[in-house]
Order: sequence, then C-alpha cells, then structure tokens
Amino acid sequence: MAQQEGVVDLRGRICPEPYVRAMKLLEQAPRGAVLRLLMDSWRCVIMLVSAVKALGMKVDVAKHEDGNSFLVTIEKTVGGEGEGQQPGQQGGGA
Repeated sequence: MAQQEGVVDLRGRICPEPYVRAMKLLEQAPRGAVLRLLMDSWRCVIMLVSAVKALGMKVDVAKHEDGNSFLVTIEKTVGGEGEGQQPGQQGGGA
C-alpha cells in the first residue's frame, strides 16, 4: 500500500485514545465517507471493529507494510452529521 494520502495516523497513542479519536472522526464524517486509520494497538483495533460492525458499517483490517501496525478502513454506510439513532429518543407519548 504505497498510497498514504488520506490516512489518519493514530499510532503511538495509548488505548483507548485511538479508539475515541477514530469514533469522533467517524461521527463527523458524512455518509459515504471512507476513513483509513493506522493503528498499532490491537486492543483498539478490536474495539473499533466491534463498534463499527454494531453500527452496521463496513470495516476491513489489514496488516500495514511496516509489520507493526494495522490499516483499518471504514466505509460509513449509515448516518451522517445530525443523523443517527439516539437511544430513548422516540416519539412522544399520548
């Protein structure tokens, strides 16, 4: 993977910081956006993959060419700014 353009480097940070930053980026991204994240914390990769799948989005993880990191690619297929389901915020009662 020679192309590094558009990759957010979250390496060198202690978990859960990479996870939190990745989720904020995902929340701010418009529907249809593709996020590419470099992470070196396997624990954070697993947390992120689990959260993204639970939200119904596409995610792929590949070993980075440096051999010590992971390239996480997320396609935001649902939601968008101002969208999303807020638990407990359903229509008012009669």
